[in-house]
Amino acid sequence: MQKAPITIFAYGTLLDAAVQDRIVGRRVAGRDDILPGYRQTRVTIAGQQYPNVIQDSESAVSGQLFEITEEELERIDAYETDAYHRFQAQLASGRRAWVWQA
Repeated sequence: MQKAPITIFAYGTLLDAAVQDRIVGRRVAGRDDILPGYRQTRVTIAGQQYPNVIQDSESAVSGQLFEITEEELERIDAYETDAYHRFQAQLASGRRAWVWQA
């Protein structure tokens, strides 16, 4: 029996096809969605700037909803490192998805 896909919301580097190829092992077809109640910022990690989201009830972040496997989720967690933590959020589409935040 095949497991149900895992949904994630990408708003930064995971939107890049080359990053998807390298980390996930394939290009992930996504669809536009919005993360309400957050705004996009930048965070410095090891001297480099990366996208981040912070809570802001007046804002929303545009991105992509992806469906991935458990193995792909583990690869993304490793890519995000301990600098980011994963949480679940309700998207504007009504879907729930994992999101990473520093």
